Amino acid sequence: MFCMYCGQQLPDGARFCLQCGTPQGAVSPTGTTQAETINLDGAHKFVPAMCPNCNAHMKVDSSLKIARCDSCGTECLVQDAINALTVKGNVQVGSATINVNGTNTDSLLQRVEIMLADGDFNGAMSKCDTILDSDPTNGKVYFYMLMAYLYCRNRADLAAQKTPFDSYQYYRNAMQYGDSELKNELQGYINAINERHDAELKNLKVGDKIYFGTNNGKCYWWKALKIQDRKALIISSDYITNKHYHQPGGPITWSECTLRKWLNNDFINENFTQAEIARILPCELNNDNNPEYKTPGGSPTTDKVFLLSINEVNTLFANDKERADGHWWWLRTPGSGPSHAAGVRADGSIHTEGRDVGADGYRIGLNFFGCCIRPAMWISLES
Repeated sequence: MFCMYCGQQLPDGARFCLQCGTPQGAVSPTGTTQAETINLDGAHKFVPAMCPNCNAHMKVDSSLKIARCDSCGTECLVQDAINALTVKGNVQVGSATINVNGTNTDSLLQRVEIMLADGDFNGAMSKCDTILDSDPTNGKVYFYMLMAYLYCRNRADLAAQKTPFDSYQYYRNAMQYGDSELKNELQGYINAINERHDAELKNLKVGDKIYFGTNNGKCYWWKALKIQDRKALIISSDYITNKHYHQPGGPITWSECTLRKWLNNDFINENFTQAEIARILPCELNNDNNPEYKTPGGSPTTDKVFLLSINEVNTLFANDKERADGHWWWLRTPGSGPSHAAGVRADGSIHTEGRDVGADGYRIGLNFFGCCIRPAMWISLES
């Protein structure tokens, strides 16, 4: 028999090559350049090889000196054809997955499982990185990296995640490189999480918090302010970003401002799935004048995502404490003049005078206070 990797002649029944150390025996390649099962247990004379001329895969009789390629017809030395074949990736020896350099991947993955069970998530991640150095397309490794990233000790912890994780790169890699069993398992977790989410939406109550939409793998959380006719008015639990009310500034109303355009276009399209977008309902808004300064509020609008008005934050929140989130956030009501928009201060009090619409923050001393955005929307509670 001959070594499947370097072509060295070996004693019949040898389990490893005496020259290069490659495991021998009944081997079934996984992700290798060979299409057939390699059998070097002495029962057959034919061994896998590659044509030195056209790189076509061959089976050659190891007892002969000359072989002919069925693809291009070239005659070559049997030993040259055997040596031309380069095995890459993993091979299956018995029930274990072994890399061509002799690394037992299954044993390393068992170590990772133990680390995860012990809560050693950094160690598990480091061990996975080591495995990927020699086996970069192992879907199971990415699966364990996903578990470590989410601080999951076992599969039950993964299944119990409150928010979906299919936007994470580890998940995507596991789905790309994993076998059908692993892909089905991962998809099953996502389906179960989404089903729980649908049930939570159907049972949503005023004051409850729910996730809806994601940004770079991080879920947005929203608070239910009002529920009627199987619809809910929700507002982001915290600010989502700092942004100008209108750029480049100057006299403006809600109907014309750049922030409104951004919320109803880029923000929706970049942060919500198609199923989530289908839940977001258009809302007809009366854009009232400023109650103190009488600044005109502008034309009525129909929006899917919007800012609350002074009147709405007064009626939908019980007091300043409920409105406060530690940041100054915009309202759609104009301020003391057409180049200002009202807002809510960090302590939850309403700032009717407002800030210049071209500002995305203001500075007092060394402290910067952002003009933040807490968007609101009406969503359907039925899928």
